[in-house]
Amino acid sequence: MPTQLTLNDLKMLPAEAFVWPVTFAWETRAPWGTTRQELTVDVPFLDGNLEATRLFGTYLWSFTIATAISTECTLDISWCQPWRTIGVTLPVVGFGQRGIQPGRASSRDNSGQWVLIGEEISRQWRRRVFLPGIPRSHVSGGLLTKTGFEEQLTAARAAFMGLQPIPPDAMCSWLIAYRNIVPESETNFYGIGFRRVKSVHVCEHVDRAPDNPGGLWP
Repeated sequence: MPTQLTLNDLKMLPAEAFVWPVTFAWETRAPWGTTRQELTVDVPFLDGNLEATRLFGTYLWSFTIATAISTECTLDISWCQPWRTIGVTLPVVGFGQRGIQPGRASSRDNSGQWVLIGEEISRQWRRRVFLPGIPRSHVSGGLLTKTGFEEQLTAARAAFMGLQPIPPDAMCSWLIAYRNIVPESETNFYGIGFRRVKSVHVCEHVDRAPDNPGGLWP
């Protein structure tokens, strides 16, 4: 029987390596429908505060996803899962947050993409984040235009710098979460591991934002 890999074998960190690691999931509405994005951060100043964590998710969407997408797009629902506590947190309905980029939204097939990269370049150390409903004028022939790429780069750079663990006033740090990567146990109820995000790349080509599976999350 093969030996089960551990988080250490996989070069991942446990939830206990962070103060308050949380994955947020956002259901974003564009003119063509809804999609869902996930983003994981460690938020030390919210340690143990479930209600504040729920509300923080709507702020984080406005600080990251919203900066790169059209004003035609809105946040429907924000979910969150703090990984150092067991239990279900209720979702928060969007408070009218919308994208900040002027212009009509592009189609689902023409969504922007950021790639989160850990300490290594291999596929296993990457995670895509879709930016649905970027301005239609920022896309041409399946690629970002020069203006579109520059706007995405500016938004990605601001999000990356805002999510760096720089003391003494670090708000939060960007992570990649891997659910069910190891067997569940008494010390790792969710079988989860984490890697730190070391860089964010903007893809020049666009792609189809995933359909919203609906229902409860995660």
